[in-house]
Amino acid sequence: MRGAAELALEALPDGVILLDGDGRVRLANGAALDLLSLGEIEGAVLATLSEAGAALATLAKRAREGAVRGNVSLPRGLVEVHAAPAGAGVVLAIRPPRTLAEARNAADLDRLRIVAAGLAHEVRNPLAGLKGAADLLARQVEGGALSEYVSVIAREAARLEALTTELLDLTRPLHLERRPRNLNALIEHVFDVYGFSLGLRAGRYRLRRAFDPSLPPVLMEWNWMAQVVLNLLKNAVEAMPAGGTVTVETGVALGLFTRGEGARRPLAFLRVKDEGTGFPA
Repeated sequence: MRGAAELALEALPDGVILLDGDGRVRLANGAALDLLSLGEIEGAVLATLSEAGAALATLAKRAREGAVRGNVSLPRGLVEVHAAPAGAGVVLAIRPPRTLAEARNAADLDRLRIVAAGLAHEVRNPLAGLKGAADLLARQVEGGALSEYVSVIAREAARLEALTTELLDLTRPLHLERRPRNLNALIEHVFDVYGFSLGLRAGRYRLRRAFDPSLPPVLMEWNWMAQVVLNLLKNAVEAMPAGGTVTVETGVALGLFTRGEGARRPLAFLRVKDEGTGFPA
């Protein structure tokens, strides 16, 4: 069994070092030796081996009171180290530096963020002009037949501005402002705004509502959920080039719950069905 355990440790890409109560190395796999750029170190006091060894020993000393994590500079680069008590000693798990592929992926993501930020800034300028024009137009047609359409322009410009702000936030962690909202009302909003452009208000397509009127408020981010509903409606229409009926159904998913704040909460569902070809609903 000991031989199998040693083979398993040697196969790990992460470095593993086991220290006794005196800080002496009782076990170190090949990955750990490679990261430390050292040869055989079993029996040696880790803190006396090198500056990197001393840094690892300091982290190990802190771990005697409980598991800790930290970054340590080793000859192979900056690594993440997890240290935890192991009997009278401490075990150190050392994650190697990022691979070249991971570094390239991170660089590609950084470039994507720069492009997204530039695009968002470029969109914001004409968007500000669109919002200003909509405000002026709303004053001129107030109470008239066109006032509803002007309101739609203003609302969608505001939604586009919010989405642009989210695009700018790609360089920071995404914080969704989820609130309890009426899912049926959201679907109606998407239909009011995009019904004509999707062909659901006239022509070959018809919209059938199968809403649950007793559906409780659903925790959601309004703008992102509106985009989800719009995408589903677009997919349904595109699946029926000859026309047909799109059915939108909402309700409570019976028997399914999620936990929040110590209580079980029912889950809602949204189902969009079409009469076109493709995968069955």
